[in-house]
Amino acid sequence: MRLANILPVEELETLAKVRKLAYEESSIANRDLATYESEGWAVTKRGPRRSKIRRNKTHDQLLEDRIWTVLHKMGFSHMSGDGGARLEQTDGTTDYLNQLDVVAIDEHVCFIVECKSRIESGRRATAQTELALLSQHISDSRQPVQRQFGKKKLGGIYAFSNGILSDEDIARAKNAKILLLDDASIQYYERLVEHTGPAAKYQLLADLFPLQDIPGLSQTVPAVETRIGNQTAYIFAIEPAHLLKIGYVAHRMRGELGTLGAYQRMVTKKRLKDIRAFINEGGVFPTNIVVNFDRENRAKSNVQFNRTKQEENNSDNVRMGWLKLPSKYQSAWIIDGQHRLLAFSGLERANTSTLCVTAFDGLSLDDQANMFIDINSEQKRVSGNLLIELVASLKWNSPDPDERIFAIVSTAIQDLAKRQGSPFYGRIKLNDELETPTRCITLQSIAKELTRGPFFVARRENQKPIEFGPFWRNDTQECLSRTKSLLDGWFGIIEEKAGDVWSLGKEAGGFLATNNGIVASIKVFESVLRHLDLVQTLRLSTDDLVSQIEPYAGAVAEYFKDLSLADVKNLRRKQGVQGQTEVMRIVQTSIKTKFPEFNPDGLEAWIANRADEREGEARDLVADMEKRIQAKVIEILKENFDETADAWWLAIPASVRVPASGLREQDNRRRSEESYLQLIDYRAILDGHWGILGDSFTLPSVGNSKAERTKWIVKLNDIRNKAMHASSGGLTQDEVEWLHEISSELASIGI
Repeated sequence: MRLANILPVEELETLAKVRKLAYEESSIANRDLATYESEGWAVTKRGPRRSKIRRNKTHDQLLEDRIWTVLHKMGFSHMSGDGGARLEQTDGTTDYLNQLDVVAIDEHVCFIVECKSRIESGRRATAQTELALLSQHISDSRQPVQRQFGKKKLGGIYAFSNGILSDEDIARAKNAKILLLDDASIQYYERLVEHTGPAAKYQLLADLFPLQDIPGLSQTVPAVETRIGNQTAYIFAIEPAHLLKIGYVAHRMRGELGTLGAYQRMVTKKRLKDIRAFINEGGVFPTNIVVNFDRENRAKSNVQFNRTKQEENNSDNVRMGWLKLPSKYQSAWIIDGQHRLLAFSGLERANTSTLCVTAFDGLSLDDQANMFIDINSEQKRVSGNLLIELVASLKWNSPDPDERIFAIVSTAIQDLAKRQGSPFYGRIKLNDELETPTRCITLQSIAKELTRGPFFVARRENQKPIEFGPFWRNDTQECLSRTKSLLDGWFGIIEEKAGDVWSLGKEAGGFLATNNGIVASIKVFESVLRHLDLVQTLRLSTDDLVSQIEPYAGAVAEYFKDLSLADVKNLRRKQGVQGQTEVMRIVQTSIKTKFPEFNPDGLEAWIANRADEREGEARDLVADMEKRIQAKVIEILKENFDETADAWWLAIPASVRVPASGLREQDNRRRSEESYLQLIDYRAILDGHWGILGDSFTLPSVGNSKAERTKWIVKLNDIRNKAMHASSGGLTQDEVEWLHEISSELASIGI
């Protein structure tokens, strides 16, 4: 038996150009056009005798080509050619022939990829037969691979698109040591290889062969053994090419499959480019890369240090020797220096340069987490969003309840972001994903708000929890389950009843499913739980609590659903903590109209204060517009009448002029005539001289009839009177918004 159609990667460049496209192209004789067009082809260039045609690849072909392309970019030495590899008999017979979708080989490993795709998203009936067949293909390939390519570690990948595997299939894959790749994982590797180049290969191999010995991967280097704090550490120099093979960066569980136990935090592409240019110009790095060698268990180290003969005056704290490095992918966690290391990916100097390394041996997860967070948060090298993602796995078993709560919250949100049916599915921007108009909510914004409030800890003394909140359960897994159910309950009702407002994300007309909208909604959720009583809600079952919060979540949804585009635009101007708090108060006010007994702390004072602020804002707006209107009217009257003979003043209708003159006489003529005109007087002046004033005072939103063209001054005067006299009942927000609109219209016509 032999493995056929496996070619050196140098012979596959033409195929790579074809497979990376989302469509297929061909050139055909014009007489065959009708046949091809009936099969879904479209003409892209028509010639006199022949035409170029194109059609989108089928969903299954596209998946296979995506997998092949990402592996090709990773730099495997041999890969399957067009049509896939074949297992066939060496005697030329065809009684045993199996097609293998994708095969990739490098100096240490060989693996087979089985690709399965569905047109529409949904759960597969079962993948049991396909997984069993892949296992058989791996077994049948063992001897042919060894005979044709030398001793290799063999593995298998089951890649699937638009599918959800059952728990039983996931367990079967795990038992067979088959790596599962769903859509999110495939997208992750596509992004990773774009950023890091061939180094992405070792992340994939680490996921495919977790903590397995790889023949030929071991290396021994001269090193110094010492103690840093209370930890054993080694200092040595190594070629970047080898450290890339055994190194990895950060931890987190990925998606619902739980098959990828490590997470490569996405690096900055521009920064890598700059560092590569520095390396190619002969640059060197004098500072050490910091790593940790994982231990398979606390008793067994992945490294071996053999001391050499020491000098007589050698320090007891520093020992010379030879360090045997692990022969496993993903055995050295890069705590600091990932950009310096990954910049060597694909460079010739990766095999000839050296990097200085400080390596700890067997740091606990807590120690790794603390060191990583200390280095990266204080030096601001990674986003706060990523640090919160890492907390999910690194602080899960922390004895500190606050750290454990943060891990629960982080895990819950990431799970909901990956679970179909959750309102947060595809809406949370995790660190390894691109932001889109709908995937625009950050993990950091939600996590900080949930851990800030009383959701888990209702009361503290001396900064220690003494009373727990409604999300809390003593068992960590139960607490995680309740947290996800309550978030799904609150936001699921909002999503269902808010309609398109939720689906818009941050697109035009959208606000609810954005960072500010979500944080404001969580703040409202907190006030609802306080209204229901934190102690009582803690005692309720999850289902009972969801039932109690449902009417209030529905009221939140109705408020956002009924907003006009102008209302949404106004909300989007409210940014930061202050803006989020103001949105919370606005929504609470809306809830109170439906549930009068709902009266969160501070709401009544806010409503009263907001009324005062509206009246003050209105007074300022009206006073400003009155000055602008007066200046424009007097300017035009003086231009059209004799300014020096006071003719312009006599041109003002007597019904307005006489009362104003009387007021001026009573005031001993202290001010000019126009100072005694009232706001409403300008309507009479405009009506009396519309011929010379009309062009300058025709507002864009006002009708052409005489009654309509100056009616806005009546409304402006009414609002002025309400603002000046609190006993009149106060102003509404709509009235203040109208003042802003009229002010803008006046400005647009030069007033």
